[in-house]
Amino acid sequence: MKREIIHMEDGRIVIPAVHPDKIRMDEAELVSLFNVVAPTLRAAKKRIYKLEILQPFTAEQRIPLKEGYQVVYNLEMIFALAFQINLNSATL
Repeated sequence: MKREIIHMEDGRIVIPAVHPDKIRMDEAELVSLFNVVAPTLRAAKKRIYKLEILQPFTAEQRIPLKEGYQVVYNLEMIFALAFQINLNSATL
């Protein structure tokens, strides 16, 4: 499965012009995109699931690898994480 990612380029957010179903990002890519540490990202993801904004079975996809699998998140989860991380940083 070919997937696309959202990234920053010269201070601008670059979203590929593809069908939204093709945009999937793993945890390391999301940490880099949002410029946070992994525990902050995981806490935001946990809040999203706890508040039932999204469900894991719709937001996550497991891609099989030779040893184990890679979890990637869909565009809905990426947007939800952006709001949760922004809300969390605004209250500090």
